[in-house]
Amino acid sequence: MRRGFLCAVTFISLGCAMLQRVPASSEERDLAAAFTAVSIVMREWGQVRYVAGADLAPEARRAINGVVQLTDAAGVTGAQARGLAGLPAGYLVVHVLTIANDTGAFAGTRGPVPLQRTGFGCGTKYLFQLARTSGGWKVEKQDFIQC
Repeated sequence: MRRGFLCAVTFISLGCAMLQRVPASSEERDLAAAFTAVSIVMREWGQVRYVAGADLAPEARRAINGVVQLTDAAGVTGAQARGLAGLPAGYLVVHVLTIANDTGAFAGTRGPVPLQRTGFGCGTKYLFQLARTSGGWKVEKQDFIQC
């Protein structure tokens, strides 16, 4: 009897933990699907930890958290809480993730970004245009600026 109770509690706990990672609204589900397309492309350039930009919309934050663990900028060692200065290598600040009908946009900056910008040290900026297809969301156009 006690073993059955423990199994039930474990099952419910795991179910609740999984539900926390599923976006609630249809907009958040679409944002999560669009971000998944972005994250697949980003893996081609190596693994990154995603950081919430200061102006990232709350629904985009929730959607991204449904796909990957989104770190708050204040939790990134060496980076300033607002802005990009000091962003270490391996981190990408998500500035924008939006969708409207069947199109979307993503903008982010990948470290390293030095504390004091000298010359061309400002990280790599990623700008993606997204499109909804019959198979889901895909990155339709990729632009990046490395300075």
